[in-house]
Amino acid sequence: MASGLSAIFRSPIGTAIFAVEVLYGGMEFEASALIYTMLGSIVAYAVNSIFVGYQPLFLVPATLPPPLQGYLWYIALG
Repeated sequence: MASGLSAIFRSPIGTAIFAVEVLYGGMEFEASALIYTMLGSIVAYAVNSIFVGYQPLFLVPATLPPPLQGYLWYIALG
């Protein structure tokens, strides 16, 4: 689970911790399971990055905050 999520979302540490929390939600947090999920998610991230590249998955526009017209759209949609 951690490897697949890591390859998709390009976040190896976050997905490893998320996978351990979801799989061991009813039990105590197992540190030994975190080691293996961390290893699997880092390897999946590295292999995915070799084929796809290291560019970010989500791009944030450089013009922050948006112009006033953008706030009008936010108000209308809200």
